[in-house]
Amino acid sequence: MATVNEFDAKAHAWDTPERIKRAATFAREISRAISLDPSWSVLELGAGTGLLSFNLVDRFAAVTMIDTSAGMVDVLRTKAAAGRIPHVRVELTDIESLAAAGEQFDFIYSAMVLHHIPDLATLFSAFASLLGPHGRIALIDLMREDGSFHGTASGSAVHHGFDPNTLAGTLSECGFAHMAWHVFYSITRLSLIHI
Repeated sequence: MATVNEFDAKAHAWDTPERIKRAATFAREISRAISLDPSWSVLELGAGTGLLSFNLVDRFAAVTMIDTSAGMVDVLRTKAAAGRIPHVRVELTDIESLAAAGEQFDFIYSAMVLHHIPDLATLFSAFASLLGPHGRIALIDLMREDGSFHGTASGSAVHHGFDPNTLAGTLSECGFAHMAWHVFYSITRLSLIHI
């Protein structure tokens, strides 16, 4: 179950203009890449404060947002309650718990989460058990990089991005087919040196 993690303390200051803009871009790209169905029940893994899902919430019949950070979920619940969106469910939980409970979804998506998860094969197997026979996933994350994205404050980051072909291979081993990928967003990090 969820434990205290590095994101708890960051939650109340998470919604920066940069992250809000990036989430809107990610939502537009998901909408472009996948034919979204308004009857779908969907799941966002690592929803944080809901920036991505709140850009998509009107596109689906039911939206479940999960995160393992209690701080993020507290902010997310406050935002969901203020928006009075009846078809949104917010849970402080992990993907394995949802899979064990027999939950089912039509579509699962996440953004900037995979590089924090050590065992991707277990994650993708959980995705497979949570999806119906025609289920889809959309994963937005870092391309392979040298570790400078997180720098010395890497915290829970365990991967320095991904090679798409390697990631596709892991997905294929977990039962996924018909995969496609493309680069659509670039982030530049500036480092300041104090003398």
